[in-house]
Amino acid sequence: LAHRGEPEQAETLARTAVATAETKTDNVWWQAWTHEDLATVLERAGRIDEAREALERSLGIWERKGCLPCAERVREQIQSLGRAQV
Repeated sequence: LAHRGEPEQAETLARTAVATAETKTDNVWWQAWTHEDLATVLERAGRIDEAREALERSLGIWERKGCLPCAERVREQIQSLGRAQV
């Protein structure tokens, strides 16, 4: 939806996914990925600070899980946020 120019609908679905992953499952993979998906939607909408917050939540989950490759990937995403818009 975000790629098709429907950011409001994309954000609604992404936030629903985050809430579902956090309240209906203990699967940390889903929890982290939904935050990353939300960050993608927010970044596409130009909401870089909010995207960074979502990625930082994902990073915290990956670090607690001990998934170092995933944590490093998200760190790189955080560092690159907004660069294309500068």
